[in-house]
Amino acid sequence: MRACSKLDLPTIPLMARELVLAKFLGASESRLLHIYLMNERLVYLHENSTKSFQFYYYLSHTGQMIHWVEESTEKEAFQISLTEKLKQQEIELANYFAANEKAKMTILCRSASMEKMQSLFLKSYEAIATRAKS
Repeated sequence: MRACSKLDLPTIPLMARELVLAKFLGASESRLLHIYLMNERLVYLHENSTKSFQFYYYLSHTGQMIHWVEESTEKEAFQISLTEKLKQQEIELANYFAANEKAKMTILCRSASMEKMQSLFLKSYEAIATRAKS
């Protein structure tokens, strides 16, 4: 068993512990961003006293993922892109999901300003932490 002397969990804020532990265990960048997104959205929903909501992920038949879908008063979805430039497949999946599920769709990517592309919103990863309604 490996000692975890460098990983002092009691001094790390509760919400960040999952991220630190995942990174320590070798989680990929995609998984870390997914965990971060889940934590921030759950905190946002809790802080805004959203009493009834559901959340899930969507996996297409080609294996592409919409990382977070939440349903409360409206449906909102988030997709994480790890590339500098969005792939056409990511855009197609997001457009398909937004149209068929009638969801507000946000793609989180490395360097995007707050812009709107068709029915999609593009935001940078840092936008996750704003806790503002996307």
